[in-house]
Amino acid sequence: MIRSRIRSLCDGFDLLSCALVYAGFLLFPSFGQRCLLLGIALVLRRTQWLSCGAILLCFLWVTAQPMIREVSLPATSFVQVETIHPAYVIARADAQRVIVYGLEEVSYGDVVYVEGSWEALHANHNFYQFSFDDHMARRGIYFAMDAQDSYIVEDGSSIQSRLYRHAGTLGEEQRALVCSLLFGVSAMDGSYFLRASGLHLSALAHMLSRRLRRKCPAWQADGWTFVFLLGMGMLFGFSDALFRVLCFRLSAILFHREGERIGGGIMLVLLFRAYLVSELTFVLPLVFRLAAYFSCSWMRGLRFSLPLLILIQLCYFHEISWLQTLLFQPLRRLYALLYVLVLGTLLVPGILKPVLSLMAVLEQLFAYTQAIVYHYVPSVLWIIGWSALLIRWLKRPCPSLVLCMIVLLFYGRIEHFLDPFFEVMILDVGQGDCALITLPHHQGTIMIDAAGSLYKSIPEEVILPVLKDAQVERIDVLILTHEDYDHSGGYEELSALVEIDRVVTSKEDVSDPSVVYALLKDHVGSDANDNSIVSWFGHDEIAYLFMGDASTSAEAALLDAYDGLPCDILKLGHHGSDTSSSLRFLHAMKPQLALISVGHDNRYGHPSPSVLASLEQEGIPWLTTAENGAIRIRTTKLLKYVTTARGDFVIIGSR
Repeated sequence: MIRSRIRSLCDGFDLLSCALVYAGFLLFPSFGQRCLLLGIALVLRRTQWLSCGAILLCFLWVTAQPMIREVSLPATSFVQVETIHPAYVIARADAQRVIVYGLEEVSYGDVVYVEGSWEALHANHNFYQFSFDDHMARRGIYFAMDAQDSYIVEDGSSIQSRLYRHAGTLGEEQRALVCSLLFGVSAMDGSYFLRASGLHLSALAHMLSRRLRRKCPAWQADGWTFVFLLGMGMLFGFSDALFRVLCFRLSAILFHREGERIGGGIMLVLLFRAYLVSELTFVLPLVFRLAAYFSCSWMRGLRFSLPLLILIQLCYFHEISWLQTLLFQPLRRLYALLYVLVLGTLLVPGILKPVLSLMAVLEQLFAYTQAIVYHYVPSVLWIIGWSALLIRWLKRPCPSLVLCMIVLLFYGRIEHFLDPFFEVMILDVGQGDCALITLPHHQGTIMIDAAGSLYKSIPEEVILPVLKDAQVERIDVLILTHEDYDHSGGYEELSALVEIDRVVTSKEDVSDPSVVYALLKDHVGSDANDNSIVSWFGHDEIAYLFMGDASTSAEAALLDAYDGLPCDILKLGHHGSDTSSSLRFLHAMKPQLALISVGHDNRYGHPSPSVLASLEQEGIPWLTTAENGAIRIRTTKLLKYVTTARGDFVIIGSR
């Protein structure tokens, strides 16, 4: 009697629902969002008391975790290598994880002495772009060091460390294959989407389990598959993808029903690596698994994979490589086979040549996939529409749904022409300047300055991705305010990446595609900064003034020449330096908002504390790219607002 009662209680426990709600708690950081999700979950599961109790415990557990952890700079110069990447290593220092650049010929577990200074991680933040520091913060990594010098104090003694050192003695091509596929140490390439999702490891586990089931019971096959994957982790490291596959395989051993297996796998992954809740490595395989589960048909779930891949790629990468998407399922099996073959090269070096030939063919194929690419940043409404079609597709695939998806894809290519907003975007390029002006309905684009850098390619790494996401294929006018490298140094490289119709380097008005006035045409400054092109333009009753690097003397000349010049948005001169933005000038302009394009923790000390004090004194709010990331002002006659890449939102009111 008691046993049957316990069994009936367990039958009423919905592990999958609890796991999905727990993932939702992790995904939504605010307390209000979590409370709303909790209320919905309890209402939907009101008859399942055990599930409701588990959901409530998940809520209390997640909410009790500190949102912001107290961290401090490491006080040691000794680090122990944990994970190796092409450009950096992740190591432990003072019981916290850190990033160290410049370490070469180190292996897993090595204790290394490094010389340099620890700094807080900071990366450029632009709309819809990958944020490296946020990516690392989710993993509890906040500090980095660029090692000026280093030496190994103690070699790592693990099997993984010895295998990695052995890989370093192999030929160049074999070493690249082993490090890429087995250790995951490779630069981003055409197959990144496939490898990042880790679905080739899922395919490997599935194929191995199916083959073993021909000779032994299912639970033994799952057990041996788990042991094999566990061995791979001990030998080559537990990457996020391998860890996820292991968790779901362990769940398959512990539970019998498919829903429980999926729920158990979700809980195991997120309890130990909660940061994976929003990452491709976890999301894509999970959605595939859920699609097959809710469609109650493996074949229908397989047909569902193509539209799902389209949605996932657009959300994560903003582009679709059509050939790679169409061939995704066979390619992941091929990569699973390649994984085994590369493992075999360590034991049987004679098979290296055919493996290299296969890899060369794959890389050539991925190179071809980049020739046919669909680029679009999906809007919220587009995602809702596509998701609704996916849900209907799960229930019953039909040609009309395919037609609707084609229409949505076509809409993605013309959506920017329907945008009625005038937009001014200050890109986060570090210590430099670059602003993009986009007219309503994409009638034209104007760029003011194109920053250069001695440390990275700003046009290729920052400006071009932003232009692609904005679907800007050509720049009508590029205004270079003066010859400083942080304002015009990226012009040559940018002109090779995108078509530029006209370049303005002198103080002249621009009338097409929109009117931009060059002020102080007759002013002769004492240096190049003081001779910067000062640009004024207006739209939707909002006046913009961009000061370049003009100094206080140019500001005084401007006040004398233009009495009562309207200014709602002021881009401060010289990155907020005290050579510009005098108190008299700020008082006369009295903008609604001041913008400062500046690099984080720059060596010039910009923006100047005295300038910020003047802004405070005049009651002028300000935003900086160093703290707020890229800044975007969007206006129509009825609605005017400011957003930043860090998530700030401000409505612009009337004067």
